Amino acid sequence: MKPADIQALYADRLRAGLSRRSVQIIHAILHRALNQAVDWGLIGHNPADRVRPPRPEPGEMRVLSPEEARRFLEAAREYDYYPLFVLALTMGMRLGELLGLKWADVDLEAGVVYVRRGL
Repeated sequence: MKPADIQALYADRLRAGLSRRSVQIIHAILHRALNQAVDWGLIGHNPADRVRPPRPEPGEMRVLSPEEARRFLEAAREYDYYPLFVLALTMGMRLGELLGLKWADVDLEAGVVYVRRGL
């Protein structure tokens, strides 16, 4: 198996209608399997090391309108994660930053949230 064979596989899967993300997953699985073959001494090197999977498709971000955000928070008020939802909509924090928060990172008196870790 040569890198060109793997590249041809990816191109074929894209032509067959698979998304770029699906081909990236194929690459990850194939790469790990071939690494295992290298570890077991079945092949000398991993040909997938020399192949780049397709780049992800640029995603279009949809932002909630102020009315949608208000309705969402109104509906979420009764849930335990309500404070997290408020932070998500008002602070512009990434999901990993939100999930990495601890109560020690929140200073209610000063009105400050410290981002010290990500998850």
